[in-house]
Amino acid sequence: MFFVVRIGLLGSELVTTGEREPLRRGQERQIKYKIIAMRGFLKIDDDELGEVDFKVIDEGMGAIGGELTIYPAYEKYKERFQLLCEPNGNANSDDFNFTIVLEDDTVVRPEGGVCLTDSAEFEERYVDAAGIAGEIIAKIKLKE
Repeated sequence: MFFVVRIGLLGSELVTTGEREPLRRGQERQIKYKIIAMRGFLKIDDDELGEVDFKVIDEGMGAIGGELTIYPAYEKYKERFQLLCEPNGNANSDDFNFTIVLEDDTVVRPEGGVCLTDSAEFEERYVDAAGIAGEIIAKIKLKE
């Protein structure tokens, strides 16, 4: 998957696929970038809460993360998630039996747990997990 973005929109999750040349004053340029991500699903027991396009956010820590697009089952837990996010900053694996399943049916078992951030003030929900096995990190990192 390729996207064309302006130079000023560079982010840590973007990887360049092209050569860069110096710009002249006032000149604009577009470069192709490949966004590396793998779709996964956040679950609690049999309830599928939503999907996430996971990106490797810290390879050394075996960490992945991404924004959660919620499914109807999320509403069942929403209030409890938000109550935990107030004092703790997130709801995590100590609070709920979170499971991440990737689109290829790989079940991710992060040693560091799964965290969900859902503040009542914002409509954004973010999921991250750390301590994931190297072969799973490589699979996400190389996903095209």
